[in-house]
Amino acid sequence: TITNPCHSASFLDENVGWLANSNLFGTTVDGGATWTMQPLPESAHKIATIDTYGGGEGYLLDQSGVLFFTQDDGAHWRETSRIDLGNLKMSFSVYQLAAMRFTDSQHGLIVVSPTDKGKPEPVLAFHTSDGGATWTSEIVPVVAGPVYLALDGNLLTVISGVNQLTLLRYEK
Repeated sequence: TITNPCHSASFLDENVGWLANSNLFGTTVDGGATWTMQPLPESAHKIATIDTYGGGEGYLLDQSGVLFFTQDDGAHWRETSRIDLGNLKMSFSVYQLAAMRFTDSQHGLIVVSPTDKGKPEPVLAFHTSDGGATWTSEIVPVVAGPVYLALDGNLLTVISGVNQLTLLRYEK
């Protein structure tokens, strides 16, 4: 039974995908008609966001910045790395305060917002090209709020205020 709204979804196509809230992770192969609930990684501290990029493979980021990897749709997880969030703390929200996109097991982007309130607090982006062994970070020039990344990771949408969206394009 799902008791809290889900804040993170990642689909490969109209049938195959993942869904999560802070304490719940599930997978579907029939467009959401049925869900298989999977255990969270043992050491995970509340789910911040998830991303699958193909064939049961993908990542889960917890709210403390720990990144976990699975090759079997979440039946088994292994910790791969930790991102340094510094003083940034993700507050509880029904909205997505972290977004993640990996194009394969090595290349990924994570964007983290500290709040869903549209406050002038820094939003951080983290890039990896080695599966999370190392990360490069930068401040995103936008007011903090719920974050959503396009599938290719090049467009970031932030709900930056009441009735206000900010759209940013990542230029590599």
